[in-house]
Amino acid sequence: MYKKLYFVGFAIYAVLFVFSLQFAKERILFIDMASNLFYIIVNNGFAISHYRFGDMVSQSFPLLGIKLGLQLSSLINLYSACYIVYSLAAYIVCGSILKRYDLALVVLLQNVLFSSDTFYVLSQLPQSITLLLVVCAMVEGRQLASMGWFAKVAIAVLLVTIVFFHPVSIFVMLFCVGYFMLEGKQAPDRRLLVGIVVFYFAVLLFKFLALRTPYESHSMSGLKNFVTQFPDYITLYSNRHFLQNCLTKYYWIPIIFVLVAVHYIRRHEKKKLWFFVLSVIGYLGLVDICYPTDATPQFYIENIYLPLSVFLSVPFVLEVLPAWGNKQLAMGLVALISVTGLVRIYATHTLYTARLNAYRDVLHQYGERKVVLDTRSVDMGLIMMAWGTPYEFLLLSECELNRPASIIIDEHPRRLEWARGADATLVVNWNVFPYKDLPRRYFNFADTVSGYAIVPDR
Repeated sequence: MYKKLYFVGFAIYAVLFVFSLQFAKERILFIDMASNLFYIIVNNGFAISHYRFGDMVSQSFPLLGIKLGLQLSSLINLYSACYIVYSLAAYIVCGSILKRYDLALVVLLQNVLFSSDTFYVLSQLPQSITLLLVVCAMVEGRQLASMGWFAKVAIAVLLVTIVFFHPVSIFVMLFCVGYFMLEGKQAPDRRLLVGIVVFYFAVLLFKFLALRTPYESHSMSGLKNFVTQFPDYITLYSNRHFLQNCLTKYYWIPIIFVLVAVHYIRRHEKKKLWFFVLSVIGYLGLVDICYPTDATPQFYIENIYLPLSVFLSVPFVLEVLPAWGNKQLAMGLVALISVTGLVRIYATHTLYTARLNAYRDVLHQYGERKVVLDTRSVDMGLIMMAWGTPYEFLLLSECELNRPASIIIDEHPRRLEWARGADATLVVNWNVFPYKDLPRRYFNFADTVSGYAIVPDR
């Protein structure tokens, strides 16, 4: 059953690959990704922030394109497609190389179980989760004494990469270790699992003490809500919004949760039941309490929910499906989850395409000038976040109009009054670039005499 489903998964990835090219601009000309691509081009090297060195894998694709002299549109396509290639590579490693077809299917379900916004808003978290599933495939059913030094070193390198990929991956690691501890006869050597936890936390402690960043410290500030929101946890907006989404796009979350819970109840596996329920409900509660209001963008909150895809998929694939005994039913359900995931992902493009069209409208109006726009003059419901707009407008104009546009959207445009004198200069967030320092192949500025206009002006 697993092997047949594994080969069906290649068709799903083929569709995701096509989507990644069809909606490459929607995915890459978006805040962080646009900023990353800009700095990759300018620096002719990697653009690593917050010590998340795992980004080197995905950034190597557009960087290689630059070395080959490819046009900007090709760099955007490469950067977008590489995220699907990355997941597909992990899928092949788990299935074709390690012969863990079941965990390969977990990799697949992580991509399609409830993903919608997270297909378009790319993040390090799903990459770190995917890498962690590869580690699970390497250790599942293995004994410490039977593992060679190469395997141990490879696991250590992967764990270090995961720690430096995204901090939230710790919850996935703890869930997988806890699950395999309870798995029974086929579980990995407990000494191996304990060694993984100890090594992971040792690297995490080093990162926290030596390489702590203000960004990640700020990300932990939501923990204060456990005090400020007490005792009204249940009535939070985030909880209500999550339940509403379970009726529209997160529908597989409650369905699979019930299927797994019923499976454990029928088999009287109380320890697994409690571990599963507390993992899902506990993590969901943690996220919703840390981000309790509608101030958190939907794409961000969905990204933080992604560990739930592993919490649900691991017991569902490894235990529930084999217990049914009906291979056709099991295969049909996985196929249904995958197909509905593709439909949901495609349907979500309307929002991000509309966002791209809003940028095109601004370019049509202001593309010939260097301007700073007030957030009140545009539809911030579509723009979403202002800080990435200089990079987004610049890349979009070069790609579609074959000329660079210098447009900034800011909540307080008057603080950029100094930019009126910024001739022969590109102003972006937290940086200023003289035209002479920009690669002319990608950013060929012709206007060297105009500064930025504040719109609306006095």
